[in-house]
Amino acid sequence: VCREAKLVTVEEAAKAPFCITGDYPRWKQVLRKALEPIKGMMQGKLKLAKGQLPVIVRFVQAARDMVESATMVPTTFLDE
Repeated sequence: VCREAKLVTVEEAAKAPFCITGDYPRWKQVLRKALEPIKGMMQGKLKLAKGQLPVIVRFVQAARDMVESATMVPTTFLDE
């Protein structure tokens, strides 16, 4: 299983089977590991824009792995 994170174009992202959306402050919380993505979706802080929630809920560890991978992408927060 390949676990990696990288920047992609909007077109590439549109091909993904799942798409989670949220505003800047929420994604900042996710990248800082202050908000788990599944919990964020259940609380209405993040939205599953594409894909099936029951599938994501079954794979909590994969969501955690996604966050771990995302934290490896060099990030500069605009408000800091």
